[in-house]
Amino acid sequence: MSNSLQSKLKKYSILAGSAIAATTTKADIVYTDINDVTFSNNGQFYDLDLNNDGTPDFKLDITKINNIISSYYYSSYSFYIVGVKYNAVALQPLNTNEAVVSGGLYIDVLNQNTPINQAANWNANQNNLGYFLSYYYSNYWSNSNSATSNGPWNNTQNKYIGLKLKVSGNTYYGWVRLDVANLYDNFTVKDYAFQDAPNIPIKAGDQGNINADIAINVNGIDVANNGDASDMQVSFTKATDETKVSSYRLMIVKASQAGTFGINDAKNVLPVSYMVHTPNGSNFQANLASNFTDTDGDPIVQNIAYKVFVLSVPDGINATAYQLSSQQNTVTLTIPQGTDETEHLELHIYSSGKTIFIDNSGYEFNGKYADIINIQGQIVETIQLQQGLNSNNSPQLSNGIYCIKVRGTNVQATKVFLNE
Repeated sequence: MSNSLQSKLKKYSILAGSAIAATTTKADIVYTDINDVTFSNNGQFYDLDLNNDGTPDFKLDITKINNIISSYYYSSYSFYIVGVKYNAVALQPLNTNEAVVSGGLYIDVLNQNTPINQAANWNANQNNLGYFLSYYYSNYWSNSNSATSNGPWNNTQNKYIGLKLKVSGNTYYGWVRLDVANLYDNFTVKDYAFQDAPNIPIKAGDQGNINADIAINVNGIDVANNGDASDMQVSFTKATDETKVSSYRLMIVKASQAGTFGINDAKNVLPVSYMVHTPNGSNFQANLASNFTDTDGDPIVQNIAYKVFVLSVPDGINATAYQLSSQQNTVTLTIPQGTDETEHLELHIYSSGKTIFIDNSGYEFNGKYADIINIQGQIVETIQLQQGLNSNNSPQLSNGIYCIKVRGTNVQATKVFLNE
């Protein structure tokens, strides 16, 4: 989610700063997710700013009373206690805003996908007393008591209040999701949303089109010299929240077309031209199949610049909108011309484990310097060539692909692979 804001938590300044909210806007629905926060002490309240404009629109509060009214001896053998216990959770609409009620004193409890529109039973509560979600009342005398529990919210989880927000003469519909404990001992605020278009209904729990999380660090590199798509290794870092992703589609786009390649283009790519990866909690790396094609259906060939894209497919529950990775560096497959040249000039290069060997069987390169270059173009080590077998000194070179360039010459060796 894109933007952070501070949830309004108040109880004489307690709980300040304890919840951070994230707001997402998609398809005119503004959805705000907060860290779930629970209120269980008498007098605690939550100022709900439905449209996040800094002005509270509704107030949720809890009242808890557990008092001994009196105690006395009725006779020399009996001691009596008279007391009362009272728990109540209430909502108060502010600034002429309204809530869906079920008649009488109570806020209606809505299930997910219940329509929230003008046809609902609305009330603005102009007397500012608030509406009960539910309340529990018990009075006791000695060891006997009578109890009353009223309202539809007792011991409920993931239920919704329908809300009507009035701003500058316009009406907006929204919801807030709550849990209410047994006997109204506490309540928990979880998230809320409203329809940003005036007079447009919303369904309870509708978050709008929430994006699947994006794959990052998408990359392609040239790792072999087979002359086909298998020369390309592709990789990406998994989405931060893979619960929103049902699968990844990895595809290769000609760099000349990448600037105009968007989500709809990616969604319309034929299955033969993308690789499917199912989220597994790990980052991804693989070599393309030799017959892999680009998004035009053309074979992937040498000397054409490409860009790699990854389309995150939503799971349909936690997310409903596709997400496309951003453009990364281009990759162009080539077969270095230095391969045959080095062998012709009696310079043979190979690797074993973590060591790169340069066998200098001639005399032309004696005393010259050979740079070991990684795929980022950085010189990671330099070897001064002597007659015979030369090798790198550092055992710390990581697995990967390296090129060897002899200074002062046009000699570049074929790619060298280092593996454990």
